[in-house]
Amino acid sequence: MDVTIFAGPAFGMGAVTMPPGGSVRVEVGVMAMTRGDIQIETSTRGGFMKGLKRSPGGQTFFVHDVHSGIGGQVGVASTLAGDMATVKLDGSAGLMVQSGSWSASDPTIDIDSK
Repeated sequence: MDVTIFAGPAFGMGAVTMPPGGSVRVEVGVMAMTRGDIQIETSTRGGFMKGLKRSPGGQTFFVHDVHSGIGGQVGVASTLAGDMATVKLDGSAGLMVQSGSWSASDPTIDIDSK
């Protein structure tokens, strides 16, 4: 997966390019565009209670799991003015972000509101 951020610093937008067979998890309210072979699956990712746990933390109840069989691109943009950044996680520690700041991630990343 390749991520390119442009149009910053005031109105950052990220373009996630997926290889064949790739996927990305996207916050419902931030998906701005798709290009190529894209299938979107919308769910609560973990059931009703998991979706409910995300809501008070500023995230939406639902998330999109976006898949691409032969490769494609998804654009994400913040709902408020501001820049975007990528953060690489290696599994050794968690990352805390401000409410409403998560836009997209690898589907293996567990998003939890506390």
